[in-house]
Amino acid sequence: PFLFRDNDYFIHLGVMVGIYAIAAIGFNILSGYTGLLSMGHAAFMGIGAYISAILAVDAGLPFFVTLPFAMAASGIVGALLGIISLRVTDIYLKIVTLAFGFIMSLLFINLEGITGGATGMGGIPRPVLFGYQFTSTIAYYYLVFALCLLVVFFSWRLVSSPIGRSFIYVKENIIAAEAFGINSTSIKLLSFTISAVLAGMAGGLYAHYIRYITPDAFTFKHSLDFLLMIVIGGQGSIVGSVIGAAVVYSLPEMLRFAAVYYYALFGLIIIVIMVFMPGGLVSLPGVLRAGQSKGPGGGAS
Repeated sequence: PFLFRDNDYFIHLGVMVGIYAIAAIGFNILSGYTGLLSMGHAAFMGIGAYISAILAVDAGLPFFVTLPFAMAASGIVGALLGIISLRVTDIYLKIVTLAFGFIMSLLFINLEGITGGATGMGGIPRPVLFGYQFTSTIAYYYLVFALCLLVVFFSWRLVSSPIGRSFIYVKENIIAAEAFGINSTSIKLLSFTISAVLAGMAGGLYAHYIRYITPDAFTFKHSLDFLLMIVIGGQGSIVGSVIGAAVVYSLPEMLRFAAVYYYALFGLIIIVIMVFMPGGLVSLPGVLRAGQSKGPGGGAS
């Protein structure tokens, strides 16, 4: 904001990156740390968006009341899906979560009396805190930035805790983890729930920022975007989730000068990142250090 204070477009990009970073962190906890790949993650964001919007528009509740409800609703649905999904593994888990995403998209469209149907839901108010309304883009940026920092801190503490280490143990070797007394079912369910709660937070922030939501904002394509974010940024990395969100959301916008070729350029950049940095962009410092430590013959310099 100090560099682009007078450029609302770049501040808008910052807001959207912060919102998607929160959802990507949740997705990384589920996939990068616990090893569970959900193909319907955008649906949790949609649940949070619609719950917060409905409570604000129809019930007249303030944002800082609707947001916790949105997070709780997404978390409950995430826990229920987790209970169902944990009965299956691998490709079947992906199919179950994919089906869940499609079901939620159909519900968003067909529950016209509640969600507004395919035309969407508008009139969503901006947040108000102690009489101050976050009407300007830069004000909303600071709100999202503060909440994103809280999520980063919470997630960092979580993955550094015994619970976070249990996530990793379950991902690496579930049999060994259970042999050491880790309840893999509870750990997976907790990971599913936390991931959904953070997606619900992102959805609530999105709804009150855009102020108009449609089912098209929470489709399978957006679930793929979350997968791209953690792969490009770095799986099993909180910072990598933020970097991935910045790249996946901002880079296509920056490449629009290439007109019809910008998707091709975007795809080429992703391929280059994956080839030279399979650990994601977060591994770039390590890749550079490894390159500097090798002499002309490949040995240590």
